[in-house]
Amino acid sequence: MKKKNKYSMVNNVIYVYGEANEFMKKIIYLTLIEVICSIIIPVANVYLPKMAIDIVVANQNISRTMWIMLIFTIVMVIVYAIHGYTQDGKYMYTNMLRGYINTKIILKTFTCDYKFAESAKGQTMYERARNALARGDVSGSSVVLRASKEFIINGSCFVLYSGVISTLNPLVLVLCISMSAVNWFALKFARDYEIKQRDKKADISHRLYYIQRKVKEDIFAKDIRIYSMKAFILDIQKKLMNKEHKLQCQVEKKKYNAQIINAITLILRDGISYIYLIICVSNGSISVGDFVLYFGAITGFSGFVSEMVSNISELMDASSEISDVRQYIDYEDEECRVISCIEQKFNKELKQNKEFSIEFKNVNFSYDKNTKILDNFSMKIEAGTKVALVGVNGAGKTSIVKLMCGFYKVNSGEILINGMNINKMDRKTVSKLYSVVFQDITMLPLTIAENISMKCLEDTDTFLVDQCLKTVGLYDEVMEHKDGIKTYITNYFSEDGINLSGGQLQKLLMARALYKNGKVMIFDEPTAALDPIAEDEIYRKFREIIGGKTAVYISHRLSSTRFCDKIVLIKNGRVCEEGTHEFLMELHGEYRNMFDLQSQYYKDKAERKCEEYV
Repeated sequence: MKKKNKYSMVNNVIYVYGEANEFMKKIIYLTLIEVICSIIIPVANVYLPKMAIDIVVANQNISRTMWIMLIFTIVMVIVYAIHGYTQDGKYMYTNMLRGYINTKIILKTFTCDYKFAESAKGQTMYERARNALARGDVSGSSVVLRASKEFIINGSCFVLYSGVISTLNPLVLVLCISMSAVNWFALKFARDYEIKQRDKKADISHRLYYIQRKVKEDIFAKDIRIYSMKAFILDIQKKLMNKEHKLQCQVEKKKYNAQIINAITLILRDGISYIYLIICVSNGSISVGDFVLYFGAITGFSGFVSEMVSNISELMDASSEISDVRQYIDYEDEECRVISCIEQKFNKELKQNKEFSIEFKNVNFSYDKNTKILDNFSMKIEAGTKVALVGVNGAGKTSIVKLMCGFYKVNSGEILINGMNINKMDRKTVSKLYSVVFQDITMLPLTIAENISMKCLEDTDTFLVDQCLKTVGLYDEVMEHKDGIKTYITNYFSEDGINLSGGQLQKLLMARALYKNGKVMIFDEPTAALDPIAEDEIYRKFREIIGGKTAVYISHRLSSTRFCDKIVLIKNGRVCEEGTHEFLMELHGEYRNMFDLQSQYYKDKAERKCEEYV
């Protein structure tokens, strides 16, 4: 059974106006003034012709008539001027409101569970929320403000015009309302169909966006040229665009059918009404002035009803988009948000600069139900020790890091930090503990200093940035550029921006970790792009600067982790062997075999290089 949307159309309209009131109250005031002016204008326009004709027929004084018309004109000019001002003034603020709500979406992306952000569900929900605000003036929030305002205006005029028409003949009013009801259901059917296709459209949009974003990346650009991927990528994009076009055609077909029904109801409604008016004026039942009044009222009524139907249809569509936004923003994270006594104790120890131990106790974990990553995994990292996690690809090393950082929750078992359960602390609290260098390289097109501090330049400690760059051996290379640490990475924001090599980028990531100065340092293969000698030098420097801090290293090169106090070999989600390098070598087990194989590989590689030089 399909789950009912918990956000109704009315609820979403209230939400958008609530956001407008929170962001800028002027939007509400300007909307209210615009509504009043917009009601005055059509009501005055329908009565003005009747007044003019009645004056002419009654042979009233010309001078008096001219004064009345002049005063009326001046009033209407003022009303039109105020109406124009509110419309133009509100437009800019409406666009700013869209940016304000979009900022909340971005903030949610930064703070939501990593598991949710990484999942297909999370990405689809984000894509739908982003699309809801990505279409300018026809975005969800803008449409809600405009359509709800117009609905109030059209509804008010509908009531006023209904009162006028009912004095002619109540049956004419019933006819107008009945034909409009038919039109309403036809348009509602088309809108409901469009809403049902929203998931498919979001999925296609997500794939298209990914392809378009990926081909712009410098790294991917090399593969496109080397492997002649142009035709292949264009074919993928073409297929996705064809799917999107086909889906849109189906939606437009439903809308077209609704518009045909709308045209038929308009002809029937207006045709019958006008014939009745002509009969009434012909037999003297109404005056010429009344004829003009009723004619204008019926014509206007038809427009108001059609607009109301259109407004509601637009609101239904926009409400669906606002629901997408709210479902993403309001998504409830799994993590515990209660500030417990355990978390208070953790924060206290963090401020006291204590060292931290980390313990996994009988942890079971999997990303899905089919593949178990950690199987009854137990391991303890004592405070102030240097521990290396080694093992083949897929052994679970990076997953252990993600669990330590609180990105995921264990299926069973527990993770303890200084004896405190990580599940009793929120993600922000846990993240304060770590400085991590991951395998993935993430750089912003900002200055080198900002990419290290992750703060605006004016808030960055430039002296500390220099020290971190010197520690990782990148300072001299950075200072070769005229702007030094203020040099931009890539040329997205600056024409003088530079492109760093893979090794330089990884050194920059390590400098970032040093700048944060977390109590526990984690290095998830940060030197993968460096040669073994450079890697060994970097690790030696890290050992010097880390001092007594707890540190976790992940590396495929076992020779680089020999200095660690403990090496943990992971196999099939469990601890296979653990101990110092010397102890594990004497054990003659899995670790010894891996070490000897790698040693032989690098030895053979070195010999081949020597032969090339001979």
